[in-house]
Amino acid sequence: MDQVIIQNLKVHYRKRVLLRYIVDIDQSKAPHISLLDAIHMLSQAWNCVTPQTITNCFRHAGISTDNASPTSNSDEDFNLMLRTTSHSLDFENTSSPLMS
Repeated sequence: MDQVIIQNLKVHYRKRVLLRYIVDIDQSKAPHISLLDAIHMLSQAWNCVTPQTITNCFRHAGISTDNASPTSNSDEDFNLMLRTTSHSLDFENTSSPLMS
């Protein structure tokens, strides 16, 4: 259950790291992310994990007491994580320590 939530958080975090690298390269600067920048990006990524994603994970695990069915189109974050996983994008083997 928590693996989906963590994977979703990682997708949002990695997106921010990659966008930051792209901006730095476009501005002809060496890509650099300080620890403070990484913490801010992690906080922003966590804010992008929707309550619906967490609810769907609990519901999928059979823990939820709510009998409502999960919404299929309202949770873009959950769908993004599923698409990323299904396309076998492997970010785990990157060389940057911030990407782990």
